[in-house]
Amino acid sequence: MKDSWVKLDWWFSCAAAVLAKEFNASVVRPFSPWAFGYNEGDSSHGRASFQIVRSQGWFNVWMGLVSYLIARAKSIDPYGMDTHWQRVLCQNHFPFDTIDALYASSVCDFSPNTERAGVFLDLTSNNTNQPSVEWFSKYNIPVWYRWSDKEISIPSLIHLAPLSSQMQRAVLESSNPVKQVRTLTKQPESGKEALASAKRPEYEVFFAGREEHNARRLLHESAADRQTRLNRERRPPTVSAQVFEWIRDEDDDNIWCRVGVRKADREETLGRYSEAQRRYDSFSNEWDCCQEFGPGDEESDEEFYEINDHSTFDAPYDSIARPPTILTPLQSIQVLDPARLDAPRVHPIQCASFAEPTSDCRKIGALEQQILEILALRFGFISSHPHSRSPPLLKSEAECKKVVRLLGLSWPRCQPYIGAVPCASLAKSYLENIAAGQRPKNDECDFNIQSRFSLSMSERCQYLRIVQSVGGERTFYMFDFGNKSEMPWKLSLTTAVNALLVCRLDPRFRETDIAEYLLQHGIPFQTFFPLRLALRAPRQPLPPCVLPMRLSNWEFGVGDYHSYVRQREVLLTQPRARAALMRGGIIWRLSVSSVSFSSVLQGPTGLSSNPNTMITVCDPKMNELFIDDDLTETELNLISGTYNCETGKPSLRFAI
Repeated sequence: MKDSWVKLDWWFSCAAAVLAKEFNASVVRPFSPWAFGYNEGDSSHGRASFQIVRSQGWFNVWMGLVSYLIARAKSIDPYGMDTHWQRVLCQNHFPFDTIDALYASSVCDFSPNTERAGVFLDLTSNNTNQPSVEWFSKYNIPVWYRWSDKEISIPSLIHLAPLSSQMQRAVLESSNPVKQVRTLTKQPESGKEALASAKRPEYEVFFAGREEHNARRLLHESAADRQTRLNRERRPPTVSAQVFEWIRDEDDDNIWCRVGVRKADREETLGRYSEAQRRYDSFSNEWDCCQEFGPGDEESDEEFYEINDHSTFDAPYDSIARPPTILTPLQSIQVLDPARLDAPRVHPIQCASFAEPTSDCRKIGALEQQILEILALRFGFISSHPHSRSPPLLKSEAECKKVVRLLGLSWPRCQPYIGAVPCASLAKSYLENIAAGQRPKNDECDFNIQSRFSLSMSERCQYLRIVQSVGGERTFYMFDFGNKSEMPWKLSLTTAVNALLVCRLDPRFRETDIAEYLLQHGIPFQTFFPLRLALRAPRQPLPPCVLPMRLSNWEFGVGDYHSYVRQREVLLTQPRARAALMRGGIIWRLSVSSVSFSSVLQGPTGLSSNPNTMITVCDPKMNELFIDDDLTETELNLISGTYNCETGKPSLRFAI
């Protein structure tokens, strides 16, 4: 961590100097965070902790300075776009992956979502370097200023006069001042507050539901999955396992939010909590951390607070004279190794795997079973009674490749055995007939009403109905299990084919079992929650959602991939990232190692002020609205690795 802080320290110093010079900004540079001693170490745990805390807080000051310089650059960009300052840093040999990290941080987020300290302005000042009130307001920076007779006498400031209601409130407060009394002792709670404080914390409800769900998973756990889980219990992983922090809502202390941690920060995050404050679940391979779970480590905290009470703000003002030693050129603060990325956490419920058997004969049998299960679940194929004569085997490699492709299997894994699987030719003829628009025979498919195993006799089909999004752009197939439902949300599929797949699953599966099966196989679905019961989504600082920029004639390399992975992981740590798993397809594949399945099973995060982050559907039967989380187009592009690239042509600035 020390090396990354030194790089970040030096990076901020150099970036501020380059931007201030390029855009002719008069700024007072604060001393560097290293002046608090984070890079020196200390034999005392208390003093070392205090140095780290002060240094960490001082990085915010430098973030504010760089943010101000970027805002200055944006306001004078000759093209009216947010690329001038990026081009300047790139021309001064700052790596683009580091610029991407800055661009995707709160430093470049000038929306109301980013909390800023604000400024005090003297409206009568003649300093030409001082930006106007309108300039600060444009970037959502709070502004305070004095309003007296001196300001009133200046006609150009009349539009900044306070409202009459504000003046009346100020007069009343000055004539009848009421001071708010703050005490260190806890005040008696009102009846409503006492009821809220007695409410069971959300994380306890979450763990109780997880325990019940794990008990059901244990019933159909395979021997291989059990051994894997027991191995994880003996030695819980700290990098491959997902890590989540339980954080209080900014507006309501009774609301908790489960926030994911980037893979690069997992070990460091676990180290900040004591053994009693972190919990590991071997079924889902996830850590949950919270200070409310238990006491911290027995450290000498008295020494820390003693230093904190008696220390002074004595860091040198000009720390540029003795910068920290750095032997490498400016580079990315952190580089991810693609080989360390987790593989998708897939725990099949009822699909066979032909990778476990050792003999070729067993592998052929397992592959045949998998083909039959895929045909049954995905295409409604009904296996006929055993024949006295086996069906013919596939003859050519081209036929084998075609069958493997139609079934969605891996050719390298199937190549040695597919030619010896008897049912492969049945699969070929059955799928070719469907592709050609020919109706299968009654005894071959379950979607024919005259079939002896027709889906019309499935109990789940009775709970299925069609709903549409508000506006009618999208259609969903909703399962409403009524009194048999165990979850407050309604499981809904995006296509009729996948809705039929749900009807074919094991009838013993509950809603959570079905949802977990869909998650394991990347099948898109939704968890719609009644709008009338939905609460506001917890307020959490969200990462800016912007596409990275590249200059014209840019040649992409491994550094761009590392930058993309970092941005994707930051985006997928927010609670609403559960929508990426429910999206299915390539978005599911890119997010399955970063987003928890349990976040999907918990249901929607709540009401959002941005309609683009929610899906709203209307159920005509119940005459009720339902909502679920969704991803914006920009978020989908970020997850997919989309860039804004300059074309070098004035008429066409960017091409995605």
